Amino acid sequence: MSRAISFASVNLLNLARPDQATHPGATPLTQVLYAAKVAWVARVIDTTDADVYAFQEVWSEQALRDCLDASVKGFQYTVVARDGADGKVQVGAAFRHTRLDLLAHEWIEDFPDAVQLVKRAPGAGEPDYQMLANIDRFSRPILQLRLRQTDGQELTFISIHLKSKLAMELDRPEYDDPDVRRHR
Repeated sequence: MSRAISFASVNLLNLARPDQATHPGATPLTQVLYAAKVAWVARVIDTTDADVYAFQEVWSEQALRDCLDASVKGFQYTVVARDGADGKVQVGAAFRHTRLDLLAHEWIEDFPDAVQLVKRAPGAGEPDYQMLANIDRFSRPILQLRLRQTDGQELTFISIHLKSKLAMELDRPEYDDPDVRRHR
C-alpha cells in the first residue's frame, strides 16, 4: 500500500534571474531582489514540506533550482522546468526523488483537436460582437508528469497556470458538441 503523498502549488510571482527580461515593460530583478525572492521561495518550500510541487510563473529553470537549493531542510528534489523565452512564462514542477521516480514528462502547448475557439456571426437581432480569433495553443503551456512511487504505484501530475477568465458564451453548434461544451 502506498504512503500518502503531499502536494503543493506555488505561484513564484515571475521568478527570473537577475536582469532577465520577463513581461514586456516589466523591470528585471536586481541581484538584491533576486536573493530576497530565492530566500522567500526556499522558506515556502521548507514550510510546506511537500513531496510534489507545481510552480507557476517560472522564467528561469536555474532560478527555480536556486530556490530548491536554498531550502534549509535539504530535501533532494528532481526539477522539471524550462526557461521562458520571448515573453512566455512557464510552469514547472519538482518532486522528492526519494519518494518518486520520473517515468515521463510532456509539455502540452496545443489545444486538443476537438477544441476550437470560433465565434460565429450573430443571429438576427443579436448584438454584433463578431471577431476573428485564431487561438489553438495555451498561452501558458501545461506540464504533465508521469511518476512512480517506490512501491510501484503510478500517478499523473499536472502543473498548470490558468488565468481567471469568464466562461465563453457558446453558440448552438459548440454547445451541442460535448468536447467543446465541457471546455467553455
